[in-house]
Amino acid sequence: MYAKAVCYPPLGEPTVLPVGTGYVKFTVVLETDAASEKPWEVALWCDLELQNGGKWTELAFEEVTNITSLV
Repeated sequence: MYAKAVCYPPLGEPTVLPVGTGYVKFTVVLETDAASEKPWEVALWCDLELQNGGKWTELAFEEVTNITSLV
């Protein structure tokens, strides 16, 4: 079993946002073994949502198979 995830902006590093920015768009590429039949899921766990009082929340990603739809 092989899986490699690449995320932008990188996790574990500071990302400075302009004042007034209300969101951060993450892009994740998940590379897996072609022979793997395991259904993979990607999610980001964060505690930054002020509405949740700082509780950890899962933010799911949507799978995109057509890269031109990212533009």
